[in-house]
Amino acid sequence: MLLETRLRRILGIFRKVQIAAGFAAALGTLYSYIFILIQLQDYALLFGSIGLFVILAVIMYFSRKIDWYNTGSTAAERA
Repeated sequence: MLLETRLRRILGIFRKVQIAAGFAAALGTLYSYIFILIQLQDYALLFGSIGLFVILAVIMYFSRKIDWYNTGSTAAERA
């Protein structure tokens, strides 16, 4: 019931089904990872640290080509 409500809201926010499905898959993966992490009481710190490292690596990989300071534009384009 709760998952269905969230999926309907996600489909309402995102207009394309592919984007909504990707977001829902990422959310499901994150929830599953947290559930497994809670179940692994003895190794939670180790797997939590590894998980954070992987998440940070993925974010860095996908944001590597973003021009954060817009240095590629000319002075005429900035004005």
